[in-house]
Amino acid sequence: MMDRSNSVSPPAKKQKNLVPCSSRVRDVLIRASNWEDGEFVFDWYILNLEDGTIRSTLMRMPPEARGSSTAVACSNQIYVLGGVCSRDGTCPDGESYHHFHDSVLYFDGNDPEKGWSPGKLMSLARARPSAVSFDSKIYAFGGYREGPLAEYLDINDPEKRWYPVLAPSPLFDGDMSYPVVLDSARRRILVHFMSNDSLYAYYVDDNRWCLLKKDFGGWTRSMSAVIVGNVLYTLSTYGELDFFFFPEHDKRSLTADEPTSSLRAYDLGENKALPTRWLSGGFKGYAPVTSDLVHIGSNNLCLVWLSGVHNTLEYIKFSVTRDSSGEVHATSESESEARFPIKANVFQISLLLIQG
Repeated sequence: MMDRSNSVSPPAKKQKNLVPCSSRVRDVLIRASNWEDGEFVFDWYILNLEDGTIRSTLMRMPPEARGSSTAVACSNQIYVLGGVCSRDGTCPDGESYHHFHDSVLYFDGNDPEKGWSPGKLMSLARARPSAVSFDSKIYAFGGYREGPLAEYLDINDPEKRWYPVLAPSPLFDGDMSYPVVLDSARRRILVHFMSNDSLYAYYVDDNRWCLLKKDFGGWTRSMSAVIVGNVLYTLSTYGELDFFFFPEHDKRSLTADEPTSSLRAYDLGENKALPTRWLSGGFKGYAPVTSDLVHIGSNNLCLVWLSGVHNTLEYIKFSVTRDSSGEVHATSESESEARFPIKANVFQISLLLIQG
């Protein structure tokens, strides 16, 4: 592995596209944090899901990068939003702990030799916001903060201002909101509000909210969700447990009194939850609540997590199909997770897809 204290990839005039534009996704771009010499550092890797390799890429982020920040790709650029101070003494404001930041850093894939640059500050300091991009705009929702629910930045706007997105009534700006997922086919962003377990759609063209479903179903603690076809998929833990469960035997996930998998499915066309079944013969076990769910093309999904026990990056791939009754069947590709050593000892990763 190359020395990651400077550029970690061979110099290139132009990076691969950071936003996928094909139906098959081969690579996942990963940001992993590490505690090194008394401070947090952030490095980037590319995980190839076809040949099962991982390599360093981009450049190490500058000391101004914060923990609990959020990464999002937009128009071949990577943006890292907000964050919170740790105990490492690198806060530019002289604070030391639980101090939220409005900072923005970005990496331009068209000019990689420039490295990381400061971007336009958000209007509000946020830690762990949810973020998506669409039509050259970045939308940041929620996170730990005091103030407006959401805001957006048009990266082509000469003024580079962040504009507020008002919360839907009767919800208020302090409501927690995750997961957040882009529904590009309908030009909207789906937002799950934790305060009243409701699912809303935000239509980006006319700045309008629409309530899709009250009492959405307690999809607890998952920070990621994906849309495949007309179905929204995410994961749910059991109560306050810090893991997702994939059972030894296949059971329908709507049967509350039996062991069930953590996979949840919701039909966006019919506005209803779907029963799911984790089929036997594949992966069986647990994944931490910090796992990220990504759509890697067609009906294929990938669940990725960082193991602090093994100091490894781990993932499973599985496919989802629906039978004639509407039940979702999930079939994993292998009986065990793939595992790769990675230099990261902090439970925070960010996943972005890049074109294969």
